[in-house]
Amino acid sequence: MTSCARLIDMLTFWDADRDGAIEESDYEIAAGRMVGLSGLQPGSPEYAQLHRQLVEGGWQLLRQFDGDSDGRVTLEEALAGFDGLHADSQRFHKVIIEPSYSFFDLIDADHDGRITAAEHHAFLVAMTVDPARAAAAFPHLDADGDGFLSREEYVQLMEEFYTSDDPDSAGSWLLGKADQGV
Repeated sequence: MTSCARLIDMLTFWDADRDGAIEESDYEIAAGRMVGLSGLQPGSPEYAQLHRQLVEGGWQLLRQFDGDSDGRVTLEEALAGFDGLHADSQRFHKVIIEPSYSFFDLIDADHDGRITAAEHHAFLVAMTVDPARAAAAFPHLDADGDGFLSREEYVQLMEEFYTSDDPDSAGSWLLGKADQGV
């Protein structure tokens, strides 16, 4: 089960207007930030397609947790939704693990098959994570100390982010850890 602190981090990460709930418009803004890291030209068909995929994919996942159908997902709704998602391992794999590969590709700005500390930092800062938090995260993620995250390492961290109860797990640093005291 995902810890409440991590869900708060995740909601803050995606809550572009910082109103305490996530709406489709938040995904529009966040997707624009993420696509900006891709190196694609704004206005190009590839840019538009990637932006659309991020909005549709992310919002489709989260909006299913909108218990009162008001078009907004609150922390309480997200907690209940992720609890249900954890109960169904096949669905969890489809909506969390499979999209992790696409996120990896976005963060891997030079497309060399690995995420460096600089690429991860740029991603978090683009998503409005405090630069000090962003800088502090990577050493906790890079468990083997080789200076990068492979695709497999990143997906494992993503799974750990959503499944581990350990507040000190490496995956808890994926979005820069809010309670790290930086």
